[in-house]
Amino acid sequence: MNAKLRFKSSFLLLVLSLVFASDLVAIKFGISGSPPLILAGLRYFLSGLILLLITVAMPKSRPISRRTLGIAVFLGGLATIEFTCLYLGMQYISVGETSILYYTHPIFVAGLATFLLKESFSWKKASALLFGFLGILLLFAENLSTGVVSIGGLLVLASAFAWALGIVVFKRLVGDENYLPVTSVFLLSSGALLLMLSLLSDIALTISLQFVLVLAYLIIVCSAFGIALYYYLLRHNEVTRVSTWLFLVPAFGVFLGWLFLGENIRLNEIIGIVCVAVGIVILNK
Repeated sequence: MNAKLRFKSSFLLLVLSLVFASDLVAIKFGISGSPPLILAGLRYFLSGLILLLITVAMPKSRPISRRTLGIAVFLGGLATIEFTCLYLGMQYISVGETSILYYTHPIFVAGLATFLLKESFSWKKASALLFGFLGILLLFAENLSTGVVSIGGLLVLASAFAWALGIVVFKRLVGDENYLPVTSVFLLSSGALLLMLSLLSDIALTISLQFVLVLAYLIIVCSAFGIALYYYLLRHNEVTRVSTWLFLVPAFGVFLGWLFLGENIRLNEIIGIVCVAVGIVILNK
């Protein structure tokens, strides 16, 4: 990758990290006043529908193959597990705790990619991942000091593993297929499954201005834009590089928590952010 492409890729990864950090904050706002699985189902079904319409409207769009359609539906199944665990888990733990647990997924990705994608696992990658993971631990060290992981924490860890597995499956099986139709199909299928699962809940949905605004933000910014950008970057970068950049998400989460929720920024958080930055510098040398 030449210097110009690397700069473009790094900038887009930075934007993606900021979008994903705001995603968790928006979810927390959303599930405070609505059933989690209904919010998730509506979000991903409508996001998939928007991407599908964009795909069909593109001048050089071509039909998705039957094989790729099957892979996309399978990815939708994995995404259903991921999103169900994430949205339910966030009912019991904070955005900060969610960030550290959910974004352990690069550790899972690095292991899975080494065995399933045959990607090299150099000392440089290992060092970058180590610094990144250390940074996240420092960011929320106080939350982990008791050594107690709640049911919410276990659910979010499960969602992190499902996300990692979905990444590796996408990278290995989708290949050179257009990522937009694949993304739209897996979002549609996941959204439909989540809405069906939401029928098991006896919590009624109350439509409010907050719900509408949160849903609109999650659909347009975090899903339609964020997920499409995410899979675009996966096609043009190594899986481990993309995942390591996402170690910035908890750092941005600290900033957004201070900006929107008035949360204090502690010394261990500043040190953690520095560790994350060091990891990214090592990865991009």
